[in-house]
Amino acid sequence: MSARKLGEKQRELLHRPFGKVMRACDAAVKLKKAKKNVVSVGDICSFNLIEYGFIPHISIGDGKSLREKISTDITCAIKSNYQKEYHVKNHAGTLNDSAMLILEFALLDKQGCYIEVDGEEDLLALAAMMKCKTGEIVVYGQPGQGMVYVKIDSKVKARAKAVFDKMKVVKK
Repeated sequence: MSARKLGEKQRELLHRPFGKVMRACDAAVKLKKAKKNVVSVGDICSFNLIEYGFIPHISIGDGKSLREKISTDITCAIKSNYQKEYHVKNHAGTLNDSAMLILEFALLDKQGCYIEVDGEEDLLALAAMMKCKTGEIVVYGQPGQGMVYVKIDSKVKARAKAVFDKMKVVKK
């Protein structure tokens, strides 16, 4: 299995949000109106959307926020909204083949699911931006600012792919 590792130069490219930064309550209202498939990356991001009455098609989490373990109540609250759950390992600062494959599989599933990541889920937002269909939406947390709302289009896909292509291939 191979993986891509995020270097410092690529990390800098990710500091600029891919979409509009907004509060969870505003994002939930906008998502309800959009009526599109939504991938939510991050436990707090998914939990907040659910608390405001919006259940993402796919929620991806690692049981942590800012690398600190979160309450199991939060994880349970997210998981209770899904009948299907997938598990994948993905080391911090990387995006591996298994994680990408699970995400691709989940995107084909009309029922929706929770993807639990053993390691770190952050870069799955990048994968989601590459793999989602045009018009679908990816939301992810932007620490200290809110959540980023990304409507997928060709420019978003190209930017995500450019970052991905610059990541170093490593064997795991």
